[in-house]
Amino acid sequence: MSNCQECDQPIYFGYCKPCNSVHFQNNFVHWTSGDSNIDELIQNSQLNAVINYQTIEWIEYSNFKNIEFIAHGGFGSVYKAIWKDGPIRNYYGEQKWDINKSEWKRENEKEVAIKKFRNMTSASSEFLNEVKNNLKLGAGYCNRIYGVTRDTQNGEYAIVIEFQNSGNLRELVKNNYSILNWKIIINILINISDGLNDIHDSDYHHKDFHNKTLYGVLPFVAPEVLRGGEFTKAADIY
Repeated sequence: MSNCQECDQPIYFGYCKPCNSVHFQNNFVHWTSGDSNIDELIQNSQLNAVINYQTIEWIEYSNFKNIEFIAHGGFGSVYKAIWKDGPIRNYYGEQKWDINKSEWKRENEKEVAIKKFRNMTSASSEFLNEVKNNLKLGAGYCNRIYGVTRDTQNGEYAIVIEFQNSGNLRELVKNNYSILNWKIIINILINISDGLNDIHDSDYHHKDFHNKTLYGVLPFVAPEVLRGGEFTKAADIY
């Protein structure tokens, strides 16, 4: 615990809610997603956050460079890119606002993943729920969501999340086979289990849990699901 450099009140993890919410609010007039529902969701996260992981931002598409296609999915497509400004820094104990420069301290040139949703040119309930779910899960062992953006060429909305540069589990094992030992393997399995536990604790089901989504392989689908049954937490673990 330390004291805020601005208001001198005790803060945890370098995040001062009263001061930071004011800084965010003062910037509301300088950006818009083009959709009032998305704007409200982003603004509420910034006003109500008590730690940095609970905030998301509107990120202009022009703030990305070196955009590279990674893969198609059932929802749309995933790309990797460099976010030029980068997210607000989350160094342990460091205060997020630079009082000398009156701006956020950021991780410049940050590699991120852009998850585009096919034909999502307006904020449907499906898209808003996707953002909310990622925001709820991103503070644990799941990928953190940084914000929302919109492709200026086709108008499709997308979420911006952490990029895992080791790829999926199969690629991780393939590329690092020579250095893997039981200690590393067990740590990988613990992290996977912790991530799935976070999802279940939030009362969600993964529904597509296999070696390529640790980013459908039929043999890993629970028999009761193949027979038309509902997804359950037990089916995720199958």
